[in-house]
Amino acid sequence: MVVSISIALIFGTFSGCKPRNKASSLPVDMLRDSSKDLVGNKYEIEGRLESLISSSGEGRLFAVKIISGATVAIYAPSTLQGFNPERGQSFLFKVTIDPLGVLVVTKAEKI
Repeated sequence: MVVSISIALIFGTFSGCKPRNKASSLPVDMLRDSSKDLVGNKYEIEGRLESLISSSGEGRLFAVKIISGATVAIYAPSTLQGFNPERGQSFLFKVTIDPLGVLVVTKAEKI
């Protein structure tokens, strides 16, 4: 019995069976039509930073061209550590839709 439990634990650990909170692809059409219906959802977005739309002490709003060719606005709060992007840089963003329907960056990885 101990052997079967050990095998199950080893198999579960090395086979990738750990639960994960995986982000999904962004439904751009739905975001444009009814972003508030997506509140709380998490997504991964790969895209190139096109421009800074707005900036304040609380954060910055950027235009990002994603792989599908669409351009979306993302909000990077000032609490986001180590995010100092330049125009034209590509990133993998992890975002959450806030109560106003805005894409809020929770993590940005330069690619």
